[in-house]
Amino acid sequence: MSEEGSIASERQKVTERARAGSPADAAYLIGDYNRRRFIYKEERVSLQEVLPDLSQTQIEMLERKANALFADEGYFGEKHWTGRSLEEIYKEMQQRHPGFSQEAYSLALDRGIFATR
Repeated sequence: MSEEGSIASERQKVTERARAGSPADAAYLIGDYNRRRFIYKEERVSLQEVLPDLSQTQIEMLERKANALFADEGYFGEKHWTGRSLEEIYKEMQQRHPGFSQEAYSLALDRGIFATR
């Protein structure tokens, strides 16, 4: 598969995963994809494209919510390195950023652990 085909395939997969989950998870997954692809100057996926039935106000609220979780990835990654249990970390994630699935919390923690290693 060509690099272009691989990118299109990844874009399609993340779009399908985002549509299958909650709106909050969609915002987080699309934001994560866009952050990773930005360094390659590739076209970003629009949350409005993935969730066309939502209003602009709802989209903006979801993006703010996802951005708050992104901003705390390093914080939670540091918690991992200080010996806190995963259960404790996930509980704090749920308290600070309610409304996401376990998949989104796991991805956020993985990104934070990688960033703080």
